Amino acid sequence: AFVGREAERERLEALHADVAAGEPRAFYVEAESGGGKSRLLQELAIRAKLQGALVLRASCEEAEGGPHATVGALVEEAFASAPEEAGRASRPDAPLLARVFDAVREAHPGVALESEVGEPAEDRMRLQAAVHGFFRRLAQERVVVALVDDVQRADEASAAALAGLARSGLVGLLLGFARRLGESVRAPAAVASLAELEPRVRLGGLDP
Repeated sequence: AFVGREAERERLEALHADVAAGEPRAFYVEAESGGGKSRLLQELAIRAKLQGALVLRASCEEAEGGPHATVGALVEEAFASAPEEAGRASRPDAPLLARVFDAVREAHPGVALESEVGEPAEDRMRLQAAVHGFFRRLAQERVVVALVDDVQRADEASAAALAGLARSGLVGLLLGFARRLGESVRAPAAVASLAELEPRVRLGGLDP
């Protein structure tokens, strides 16, 4: 049993219910190491999956790498859990997405990769728009719950894309982020933006 965090769990489950009713939601959880944030996300994931949601989880600790590694982990989860839906959602922007994400390239083997155009900042904005489009189309088919743990370790490109996605108001999408306090942050500006999301849940110590 998940003891001691019932109020927080119920609060997040209410957000999932809101999303199922057509209201986009996002949340941010923070805790010290061992404070229960990962278990809280796990409990939400289990309940959302039982209710038919497409649950995507990424641990930035495991996805550490180059640019877009964290978003790439979510994209890979989508193709692993719902390959047909992910294939349809990625098709319109496949030439751009496949340049960055292996799962998209494997799903659309004949696609001609789109080359970088313009300044790096402009190209990055185009890629962010393609990522948003992927999640928008995915959430049009069924509720999507995307949970990112240890967001303090997210690469800068992923953190920026996720911060924009969290504020985009996509119907059918619940985004959740969890940060371990007391650890340096790879993308301070983007994570600071995520920390402004409501609700912001701070997990303190449990009474003995």
